[in-house]
Amino acid sequence: MKERIFEGICSSKGIVIGKVRVFETDKMTVDYKPVKYIKEELLKFEKVRRKIIGEWKKISYGWRGNISRILDAQIMILEDPEFVKRVKEKIEEENLKAEAAVLESLEEFLNKIEESKDEIFKERANEIRYLGKRIIMEMQGQEGFIPAKPGEIIVASDLLPVDILELKNKKPIGIVIEKGGATSHTLIIARQMEIPLLCGVKDILKEVKNGQEAILDGWNSKLILDPSKSTIEEYEEKVKRVEILIDKFVKKKPPKSKERKKIAVLGNIGMPEEIKIIKKYDGQGVGLFRTEIAIWDPIKWRNESYQAEIYQECAQEIFPDPLVIRLLDVGAGRYFTGFQETNPFLGTRGIRFLMKEKEILRTQIRAILKASSLGNVRILLPMVSLLQEIIAIKKYIEKLKKELKVERVSFDNYISVGIMVEVPGTALMTEKIAPHVDFISIGTNDLTQYLFGVDRNNVNVAYLYNDFHPAIFKIISHIIKGAHQYRKRVSVCGELASSPLGAVILMGLGIDELSVHPSDIPFIREVVTKIEYKKTKELARNVLEMTNASEVKEAAKEFLKKHLPELSKIMFE
Repeated sequence: MKERIFEGICSSKGIVIGKVRVFETDKMTVDYKPVKYIKEELLKFEKVRRKIIGEWKKISYGWRGNISRILDAQIMILEDPEFVKRVKEKIEEENLKAEAAVLESLEEFLNKIEESKDEIFKERANEIRYLGKRIIMEMQGQEGFIPAKPGEIIVASDLLPVDILELKNKKPIGIVIEKGGATSHTLIIARQMEIPLLCGVKDILKEVKNGQEAILDGWNSKLILDPSKSTIEEYEEKVKRVEILIDKFVKKKPPKSKERKKIAVLGNIGMPEEIKIIKKYDGQGVGLFRTEIAIWDPIKWRNESYQAEIYQECAQEIFPDPLVIRLLDVGAGRYFTGFQETNPFLGTRGIRFLMKEKEILRTQIRAILKASSLGNVRILLPMVSLLQEIIAIKKYIEKLKKELKVERVSFDNYISVGIMVEVPGTALMTEKIAPHVDFISIGTNDLTQYLFGVDRNNVNVAYLYNDFHPAIFKIISHIIKGAHQYRKRVSVCGELASSPLGAVILMGLGIDELSVHPSDIPFIREVVTKIEYKKTKELARNVLEMTNASEVKEAAKEFLKKHLPELSKIMFE
């Protein structure tokens, strides 16, 4: 059969070769015909509900921290009195089968949140919808678990976080799913467990069958079906190279380039458990903690002790290295039912939302301060547009410090406060803003979409979204120069930093820190330790004179081939 290539929208790094194992939930059918034996349907619902709760609690007990919390949140849906009551009412009053009653009850809940354009909230909706399918599969006597074997690549429509955890003992080598995005809990847990996962591969279930030979290339976000003999041999060689390089990287000392330009390599996390990977690869701290992923339930946004416990665990585990905690970067549409904005990406999100919702802001800042006594915690403000916002938030932080002093709570009185630069207007005002902050973090994902006026999730204009365009590097160069005037350190925490191609250009522009996916730390460390700084400066100067992204990528690719041939063979050959 001819070799075919399918691309996904996001992935966790890794290359694996194996046989396909298909896991389908979308083939189930639900019968809406009225039932005669209502008691039997009620018993069926209750039996399956209790069975799933019991099984998932056993899995939850084996994990700590946020992974346990994710599972507990899904168990809570099954234990929710309103949900149980609604399902039973539909069986008793509408004579529905248990499967139909579950499906309708969950859909009623989902309809209330489906209109939200907040990507994180939409991901949670996908998880709840899939949860319903898993319940129905159990009711219909289908396998609710994934029948995987060691060495297989699982291909599914979607998976719950609990599915990934169930798979731990079955040892699959990779996972491919049709749905999911960069904020999905499934992808986050796969990254933590270092299982290569490719998501957003549209309609892949129509193309695969059990036992089919496949290659999952997480480096380039693609799945190769029925690879040729030469392709398999090529990828087998790549796998060997990756293993050798990672083994070598892990044993290295912290990064310092040949000309002593100190560039720190830190990790981005959405879950506390990802810190283990940062430490495994000798990363130099957490450069970005996306709290809206770890604390995805809006009810917890007002729970100070819950948040403080999470932040404290992280601060202790990463100590003495820094923990940069970004305040909730969410939109009002996620918090207020029925709240609508024409374009939420340009609306009430990030610091704009928090300044309107002072109780949520107060809760989170107090929780961060309570976790800061070790002195390694930093506060990062998201979606900053104006200097006035920075001044107002810093003033508010000082007010909260006074409260904690009265309460005799210990905290870091000199905690650093930095900003995310992701709005072009903020970037152009860096030299005016820098004196008012302790550090700057550049979010290239949002900066790119705002600079080019492109919604990166809109397939109709996706071709315009490219963070390798020379305009991005020009604006980053402007930010670095403005911040360095006041000796303020600058970090890049977007996808650009996780790419060796992007890292080598950023290095030449004079960046101080690169914050990347934890599993990418060894590869970015190789860039900043092996290449001479003066050579990257020459590359960066040339990039600033280029006219398009293709030209930039090609120049960076040739540069890496010349200076890092081992890494280039994995990435480009």
